[in-house]
Parts: sequence; C-alpha cells; structure tokens
Amino acid sequence: MKKALLSILGFSILAIGIQITLTSSSNGRAFSANSGNTGAPGETTTCRTCHGAGFNTTVSIVIKDTLGNPMSSYVPGSVYTAEFTVNAVGASRYGFQLVTLNGSNTPVNGFSSPATNTRLVTLGNGRQYAEHAGKSVTNTFSTVWTAPAIGTGTITFFGGGAAVNNNGNTSGDGGNTTTLSLTESISVGLTESKLEDKIM
Repeated sequence: MKKALLSILGFSILAIGIQITLTSSSNGRAFSANSGNTGAPGETTTCRTCHGAGFNTTVSIVIKDTLGNPMSSYVPGSVYTAEFTVNAVGASRYGFQLVTLNGSNTPVNGFSSPATNTRLVTLGNGRQYAEHAGKSVTNTFSTVWTAPAIGTGTITFFGGGAAVNNNGNTSGDGGNTTTLSLTESISVGLTESKLEDKIM
C-alpha cells in the first residue's frame, strides 16, 4: 500500500513539474526560462525539441520596408517591420521567438515597439529576443526593427515557432525553425552623398 502511494505521489510531483515547465514556456522561453529556442548558434534546444513535428508546422520570417515590401537587404539605420508567421492547420494557439546575429554570431538586436501579442526580452548574453507574450490566438507576430550601423555586414534572423493544440501538454503540437539573411546595402547612402556633392 505504501509503495503504491509513494508511486502515485512521485508521479504526481513529476506531472506537476512538467506542467509548470510547459506553462512557463507559454509565456516565452526568454521571458520565463532565460533561454533561446530559435536554432541560433549557442542555443541547445528549439521549439521543435519540445513541441515535436505535429500539425506539419511551417514558419517564416519577412522583413518589410515602410511600404510593406519584403526585403533581401537592409540600409544601415533604416527602420523596418519584422514579421514572423507560424502556419499549421488545426492548431489553436501559437508562439515564436526571433533573434538577430551578425557573421561573428554577435547580437545585432534593434527590436522595438512590439505588437500586442509580442514581447521583447534581452538576456544576459546580450541577445535581444522578440517572442510571444502568452499563447497567441493569431499566428502572426511583428515588431519594429532598426537596422544596424554601416559596416555590420550580412546579418541573420533566426526564428523558431510553435503551433499548439492547447491541451496543457506538448503532445500533438508542432514546431519548426527558419532563418533569413539580409545583406548590407549602402548604395542609397552613397547616391545621396554624390547628389549632395553635385548640388554643392
């Protein structure tokens, strides 16, 4: 009888521990667990590590200029919108995480003014993450992103997303990761400078 009670008690404690861990992740891994899950260098897990491959989940990152055009390069110091989408048929909640690094895997950061379902968290290693602010009913997340200074070179956005069935655990969920690299473009600045010289 004692063995049965101890087994039940042990299982209950384990189940509560797992539930607490999963619940904390629902508020964002950087915010709740001080970690990144995007697949960026130096991270040990991704969203897919816990949420598996259910729902045939796909994720995408798009950086848009002020006119809403998708970008493949950035102009240093310019302001863009970083948009992350999680696609999964049948999911009821969504989450994501996004970070930017340069070619040396140094944080680029630059996120600001997140959407209502998005929060920004900077970890002790200097990496700034954009991530879900609680389980989101919408599958698209966005934040303003300001491009870094001249000379930064190509930067890469690392993103991870999760699509969940909201049953309180990770069974049946789905996760995936993606990257987007933007090259540095300084042609606009050079053209303006030459034009300015001619006018002078």
